[in-house]
Amino acid sequence: MILEGVVVIMHLGVGIAGLLLSRIDLLEHRLPNRGTGSLAVGLGILAVVAGDSGRVQSALLAGAVSAGVFALAAALPSHALGWGDVKLQGGLGFYLGFLDSRLVLVQCVMAILVGGVVALIGILRKSHGARDPIAFGPSLVAGVALAVIAGKYAEII
Repeated sequence: MILEGVVVIMHLGVGIAGLLLSRIDLLEHRLPNRGTGSLAVGLGILAVVAGDSGRVQSALLAGAVSAGVFALAAALPSHALGWGDVKLQGGLGFYLGFLDSRLVLVQCVMAILVGGVVALIGILRKSHGARDPIAFGPSLVAGVALAVIAGKYAEII
């Protein structure tokens, strides 16, 4: 019973924080530490409250691995990702790892696809060039939503 309540609160928290952080990223091209850190800490506390150590371990691993992969991309000379994206992915990866670690890969693929479509639309509309930075936080959050929906859809089938 506690687990279901924790998962609902996690969904709401990620949804609200995701929308707020996406708005900031779109307007300012930054993801503040206060937002990404609060999300990660809140999710961590909720995971511990749920009392399922296996899920917590899975969440920690998923968050660390996905943030690590994103950190490699941020460290590249092209600066393909910002460090705010890396920190946000750590929290989102933790959340998805708590739900089902397979969702993290789905989220990463979906985020890259959404980001690519957004970039392509911007280029076609001439609102930015091919080398101009775009806010990737909203794509990460959209990827989470799509992954959770895909996970629920897979349960139904």
